[in-house]
Amino acid sequence: MSSVSKVAVLGCGRLGSSLASLIDKSHGIELSALYGRKEAAVREASLKTGVDKIYSNLKELPSSDIYLVAIDDDALESFSKNIFEAGFAKGKVIAHLSGSESSQVFSKLHSDGTFIASCHPMKSFTEKLVSLEEFDGTSCVLEGDSEACDVLDKLFSRLGAKTFRISSENKLKYHSAAVFASNYIVTLLDIAGELLSEIGLDKSFQGLEQLSQQVLQNVFSQGTEKALTGPIERGELEVVRKELDCLSEYKDISLLYALLAERTSEIAERKGSISTEKKSELKSLLEKAQASS
Repeated sequence: MSSVSKVAVLGCGRLGSSLASLIDKSHGIELSALYGRKEAAVREASLKTGVDKIYSNLKELPSSDIYLVAIDDDALESFSKNIFEAGFAKGKVIAHLSGSESSQVFSKLHSDGTFIASCHPMKSFTEKLVSLEEFDGTSCVLEGDSEACDVLDKLFSRLGAKTFRISSENKLKYHSAAVFASNYIVTLLDIAGELLSEIGLDKSFQGLEQLSQQVLQNVFSQGTEKALTGPIERGELEVVRKELDCLSEYKDISLLYALLAERTSEIAERKGSISTEKKSELKSLLEKAQASS
């Protein structure tokens, strides 16, 4: 398996639509089909992307070298049965784009000679289509059959992405890392915005954006230890105690603050900015806060 000249995208949501558009506009790759279960949805995606090779019946899909499946994680297993019954993937490469599921969700397809894999682009896809320029340099994590991964490597490299491989058993650990680095940053900033709103500063307070962007820049240029600042890094336990008291009316926020503070103390200790004794004092303070939350 080495050809990636014809690619079909199965799924016309945010990710599927963006990838179909990227492939359609790329050089050396032909978008053979954009599939959606509902005719209305795939027609809407066609209008959005400019792609006219649309299908809503699996059995009518044209022959392709690779099929990219961009549907909800919980629908992948049942969808693999539909693919098996349709019979179009025999001897071809089929890969889903889920971050949490491994290629093994498609294991049934092995019996007809299909090469299976998963490819997860580490990028946030919104309603706005991603351009080739925006996709350039995106990290895509692959796992699955080596033959399929070789094809995916060529495909996504042509789209300007950088590919990395992991084992199937490490897929959930990988995705958990991605969740912490994306979804939970959103959650933490939502909490920060809520607290600022309560003191009369709008959630879009510019200082919050500037601070967050600077911290992220520091983390990726200097590492987490050098990027860490704040009361825990300075060993200011009284500040931590006062803030826990202040946040006690918000049980979930108070508990989250305490849990994050404990993990932050690990970074501070590695950095050498707090002693083992100071860290132990902080742990006792945090345990009390967690018990009362």
